[in-house]
Amino acid sequence: MFLNRVRSTKVSKRSRNSFHRKLFTHRSYAKGHSSPKMKALQVHRYSSSSSGWRIAHVDKPSRLAKGEILVKVKSAALNPLDLEMANGYGKQLFASAGVKLPFTPGRECSGIVQDIGNGVWDLKKGDEVMCCLDPFDNPAALAEYVKVSQYCAVVKPPKLTHDQASALPFCGLTTASVVHDVSLKEGSKVLVIGTGGVGYFAIQLLKKVHKCDIRVVGPERMKEDIEKMGIKYYCYENEFIDIEDNSLDFVFDAASMDQRDAIEDYAVPFVKQGGHYTTLSGDLVRNVDSSNNVLLGLGKGYSNFSLKQADMYQKYGINYHWGIYKTNYQQLKNIAKWATDGSIQSPPTVAFHVDQYEEALYSKGKVVINF
Repeated sequence: MFLNRVRSTKVSKRSRNSFHRKLFTHRSYAKGHSSPKMKALQVHRYSSSSSGWRIAHVDKPSRLAKGEILVKVKSAALNPLDLEMANGYGKQLFASAGVKLPFTPGRECSGIVQDIGNGVWDLKKGDEVMCCLDPFDNPAALAEYVKVSQYCAVVKPPKLTHDQASALPFCGLTTASVVHDVSLKEGSKVLVIGTGGVGYFAIQLLKKVHKCDIRVVGPERMKEDIEKMGIKYYCYENEFIDIEDNSLDFVFDAASMDQRDAIEDYAVPFVKQGGHYTTLSGDLVRNVDSSNNVLLGLGKGYSNFSLKQADMYQKYGINYHWGIYKTNYQQLKNIAKWATDGSIQSPPTVAFHVDQYEEALYSKGKVVINF
């Protein structure tokens, strides 16, 4: 009896057409439509060569969460950290946070706000911004679009190009976190080793903002630029470093990891008792990489660091630090302010279009990728 009623029920022509339209739309979307795509520079396998990288077409970010913005990337920096990650640095630690192959690296960029989520109060569509990203963000900045928290973006200083602006957040925030951990005052005697992105920013911050007495060790090619700031410069290739032992308040080693031990043997004696020595080449992440368990690796890393601190204090009476990159909204605003008033200049950049990524990977200097 129920079946008879169902069979006898009349369905209007309008209802049938509506049903057919919905069904057709659903099927056509499933078969022929997909989310909008964007170009991204990705690491698809761990390698020290360009063979581990590729240009991929991935889903464009969508569904902004509260407080997030969508940025059309004009320029994104390619930092040593990105190259190290492509070679497997931190793969255990980053994988535990969801950064697995293939992934899109990039810690800093500059671009234009395309969309804003609910609760965004300080930015609007069309604003030109510079952004910082957390090391655990994936996808990150080396893509045509990226979504970030409003607290990881500030209005780009109007004097800067997108290339210049994209080169500031990572090195600026790394330096800011390092300087925050040491006690400096006007006239403090400081040595900066290395003139890459972080070193170049640190030289300016310590000289122009903190009014320290600076000397720098770096390559011949940077000598003229640094000496124009009124800073004593030592070329490590061909000049004797005539710094007396126990004469400096702070030494900042911003050079590469493979030189760390030799630099420490040479430069630690320069620091006076109660002074500070900071290196960017800490072992925490490598301790995790060498362990089969992330928590055990972290425990080993912090234990080794504590032992190194104690050893440095016992032998030399100095405070030893590992410098790290930290996202910080207030410091990012300070960086924009310093760049706007001329206290800080962007490091010299070498720009490549994303299609030239293989050449960019082997280039020296502060490399930025254009989209």
